Amino acid sequence: TVARQRAERHGLTSITFKQGSLTDVTPEAIGTFHHINCVGVLMALKDPLAGLKRLRTVLRPNGGMFVWLYGQLGRTGIYEYQALFRLTGIPRSQFLKDYARPLLKALPETNWLRKNKLAWRNDFQSLPDSELSDRLLHHCDIAHTVDQLVQLMDDSDMHLVDFHDRDNYEPPSSLDPDVTKLIESFPEWTRRAAFVERLKGTIWGHNLWIVRSDNPQVSSLPSAQVTAETILCPFRLMSGTRLALDQRAVDDIRRKPSASICSCYLDRQHIHEVPCYSLLLFVASDCQSSVRQLVSGLDLPEYTLEHAVEDVAVLARRYPTTSGRRLYLLSQPLSMKPAENTHTIKGVVFKSMWEDVQWPDEDPDEAPGTSETTTTAASSSASSAPQASDSGSSSRLAALEREVVMLRAQLARATQAANDKNDL
Repeated sequence: TVARQRAERHGLTSITFKQGSLTDVTPEAIGTFHHINCVGVLMALKDPLAGLKRLRTVLRPNGGMFVWLYGQLGRTGIYEYQALFRLTGIPRSQFLKDYARPLLKALPETNWLRKNKLAWRNDFQSLPDSELSDRLLHHCDIAHTVDQLVQLMDDSDMHLVDFHDRDNYEPPSSLDPDVTKLIESFPEWTRRAAFVERLKGTIWGHNLWIVRSDNPQVSSLPSAQVTAETILCPFRLMSGTRLALDQRAVDDIRRKPSASICSCYLDRQHIHEVPCYSLLLFVASDCQSSVRQLVSGLDLPEYTLEHAVEDVAVLARRYPTTSGRRLYLLSQPLSMKPAENTHTIKGVVFKSMWEDVQWPDEDPDEAPGTSETTTTAASSSASSAPQASDSGSSSRLAALEREVVMLRAQLARATQAANDKNDL
């Protein structure tokens, strides 16, 4: 029902809906496909390998597949709780009704489920049986580590192209430089990913892009490679929401040099240090226009196509979320219905030297030093503020503006100090 509603919302009529068992899938029954989307299915099979092999039979040689599977390490504690349930020998329905909540309440602080902040919820007691079962007591729940995923690909004659959220598998910036160098010395990128997974211990699920091993392009498939012909497609646009910047942010960005760096707030998280101009490309993207076409539409003569390609590559790397990358890079345009809603990107700030900030009614003794490079808000000046009706109001307004700027300065210096500490 949900799938049908989504198709209707986007005006998609060339879809055939079929319901059946994955183990019965054959080319003769349903045909073959350029793309297969398989989210939360293989992990619910007693034999994920058999299911993946079956999907391979309906994937075209030059096609691709997106797969989402549970991560074993990030779900530590859940499987220990399932083991407790199995040891009781009690039927699942009876266990849910009579014992699941008392057992959760009795778990000591040393229990792995209690210690895993990703898995533990304080409202377990109030959840209905269906949701509690979905979170902790699946009938079949098979999770994987990166090492096991690599083996799964080999056994199914598939090739792991990349993780959708590759940044999750990169060494954290706070890691000791010698350890980072050690990880980067591993010849296989999957080995590096496996090391980081065990290092972090927080990867809850794996988002995979995979292809058949006999794919003619398998040896040259890049990881999120951006070219002038790459088409940008924000996930939000696929769900009917257009991204936008408020006009002041647009004007501020256009006045900055093309090499300026920005941060912003989107999808409940900060996106740190991306090229400011890439945000203009981002909000202009429509799942149909290439980077080349988007650049020409900006009317910024100093902004070259080469720089735009580099900027989009940075944005694509910096914009992952906990549920995966939300900027899709396409080789073919995607037909979409016009967006019904608009979401404005918040909190756009610039990374610049302190002397770039216009201090209203500046007092040399109060202004911060100019030796630090930091993230600071777009310049605020008394000349851009509404005029007060009397000199007293004007004076108070200027004082408030000065206080705002000083608070921004303090926050920026504290942020920079924290970043420096992490880098060390």
